[in-house]
Amino acid sequence: MRKDKVTPINDYNKMVPAVEQAAKIIVYLSSKPGLQSNLTEISKSIGISKSKAYAILNTLQRFSFVTRNPDTKAYSLGLYMMTIGQKVMENINYKELARPFLKELARKTDSTSMLGLIAGDSRFIIVDQKSTWEIHLFAQSDKTYPLTYGAHGKAIVAFLEKEERKKILSGKELYFHKHPSLLNRDLLLKELEEECHYWRVSAWDGTEYGEASMVYDFTIDITPPSAVTLLDAESGEAVGDIELSWTSPEGSASLYIIKYATFSIDLFSS
Repeated sequence: MRKDKVTPINDYNKMVPAVEQAAKIIVYLSSKPGLQSNLTEISKSIGISKSKAYAILNTLQRFSFVTRNPDTKAYSLGLYMMTIGQKVMENINYKELARPFLKELARKTDSTSMLGLIAGDSRFIIVDQKSTWEIHLFAQSDKTYPLTYGAHGKAIVAFLEKEERKKILSGKELYFHKHPSLLNRDLLLKELEEECHYWRVSAWDGTEYGEASMVYDFTIDITPPSAVTLLDAESGEAVGDIELSWTSPEGSASLYIIKYATFSIDLFSS
């Protein structure tokens, strides 16, 4: 008697379409300028009918996940989303979550790494990982420093948008060279440009300097690669395979991120 092998179905891997569509609506609204949109835009972006979108939105309204403006008929995220967000924030231990990544970053770069929160012209150090070198940057966790303080401040400002960077550099008190009185603006502007920089270190015992180390160099690359062009897609040899091809952009692109979906990839990807 023949016995066929039956593979059990894992019900936990199943997706509930309505729940998935409701989640997409919430993500969509959170990404819109002004955090609001109308029924037509929502249904079109999610890829469902207006009637289905309307039913899902009504359900989300019942639980205050979304709200509807009776005058403009636009939908936006509801106040209960703030409560959920606060609960998530309360349960996140940023220090423990970030520490493994900071340790790896410090190991690879032989430099002090840190996680901070930028607020105005200051940055609050949440957690730091010291370099293994005997001489390293000293910055304490749970302390606030000027945004422009030291090499980390220089790295932050170097990657800001030009207008924002210009605004910060126009300030009177800049701490890139530890104290505003030590600032050399010409040198700073040169350092922030995309070019090679050279450095070496010597120790001082309070009386005299020791022999300097060998010279090291690094380059600050603040120019992103240009846009990918001539993107093309063809069916592969196997069913479901797709072969993508494009013209490599000018610049030093070392990684490509491919987003694909059955709906708008401006908002969702997998």
